[in-house]
Amino acid sequence: MKENVQQMGKARGKEDLQYFVAQYSNSSDLTATENQCNVVWKSTFNFLQVPRSELSSESEGSMEAFSIHRDSLAAIQILSRNKKQLNETITVDQFDTLLNIANIGRTNKEDINQDINDSAIVVEALKCLYNLVYESNNCRIICLKSEAINGIVRRLRTYISTSISIYRDKNLTWDMQYFDMKLLFLITAIDPDGRTKVRDDQNGLICLTSLQNRPQELNDRQVNLVIEIMKVLFNFTSVATEKIGDIQFRGLAVVLHDLLLLRAASEEKHIELWSNTINLLTTVPTACYSELVIPMHIHVDSLVNGINWGQKISAIRCDIEMFGNTVKHNAETIEDDRNGTI
Repeated sequence: MKENVQQMGKARGKEDLQYFVAQYSNSSDLTATENQCNVVWKSTFNFLQVPRSELSSESEGSMEAFSIHRDSLAAIQILSRNKKQLNETITVDQFDTLLNIANIGRTNKEDINQDINDSAIVVEALKCLYNLVYESNNCRIICLKSEAINGIVRRLRTYISTSISIYRDKNLTWDMQYFDMKLLFLITAIDPDGRTKVRDDQNGLICLTSLQNRPQELNDRQVNLVIEIMKVLFNFTSVATEKIGDIQFRGLAVVLHDLLLLRAASEEKHIELWSNTINLLTTVPTACYSELVIPMHIHVDSLVNGINWGQKISAIRCDIEMFGNTVKHNAETIEDDRNGTI
């Protein structure tokens, strides 16, 4: 009898959750439903904090658990639009739950949801984390004390250690990599300590530079991912650069040289890629600009085919610096990161 009551309560909770998501998925005003939001917030994490095996019967199978997690995370994305509620209701345990579902939380073999391998669910959890950190000061404080940075860097290293191309990885989806970068960008933008921790203590600059394994032409999604990586690199290189060695800057300049020569599938994305590349290049010391040109085994002032290559290199540098000054102000308004939640 008790089990039947519990099953009825769980079924009613699923229905209420589905109704809420359907009702408010396109609404930004949740003030009139504040009490309902509080109830949904609690029930959502009740679903997320139990083992997936308990979310579905044997007949329903894993797809039922997937559906409940998907609706729960969709509800959190809706509720994250209410900044006041987030600051008042979010707890460390709830934030850690999302980290674990996104597979960037603590590495605990006894974690009840450690078996979450559905990339779609991982991505939805990453979206929730991004929204929470973007909207709520309390969430930012919790995030900076959590395992989020370690978890993202840990996953970054799997890309490198397995020689995975960010463009052709079959195990780690584009969406997962993309939202890893968006969340890392946000964390390193708001927290100087987190920025230096990733860059200096965890060799984040080297890790991200190493990911740039490029084909000759990028489609739009690949451009978006490369831009997110460059935005994180911009956070690393735009402040407190005294700890960045000349070799690291030169390595970055080589990567930027290659990016300047790439083509995007669409003209709009090509301009966007070029602009972001130049923007990041403005943070590289001019002493490293020599990496932008093919070495010429000639005297710097020698004439070749009537061209003074010493002057030409200087002109390239000046053009880059001039163009960089015109686009640098876009650093705070690139794409949609500063325009709102996902």
